[in-house]
Amino acid sequence: MAISGDYKVGDLVISTTGRDKDRCYLVLTVDEASRLGLVDGRVRRVENPKQKNSKHVKHLNLQAEELASKIAAGGIPSNLEVRKVITELTANLGED
Repeated sequence: MAISGDYKVGDLVISTTGRDKDRCYLVLTVDEASRLGLVDGRVRRVENPKQKNSKHVKHLNLQAEELASKIAAGGIPSNLEVRKVITELTANLGED
């Protein structure tokens, strides 16, 4: 699993700049140039992740471990799985 700063595959992040400000994403890919491949399962699907600089997102300290392990094993999550996980993790944000 690639790591860039504090970001790992499967982390839940929120965009802080741009047209997509305040939108939640899951980190699908991380490269050494601090670029993240972000997906939400709707607008940014697994087939076409949004490339965003890690400076322009905020880490929410939540991770989708089951999707991260699937990706680490070489699998690709479906868009439905991504949407489901984002919904579950963001529901947990409101409970804190």
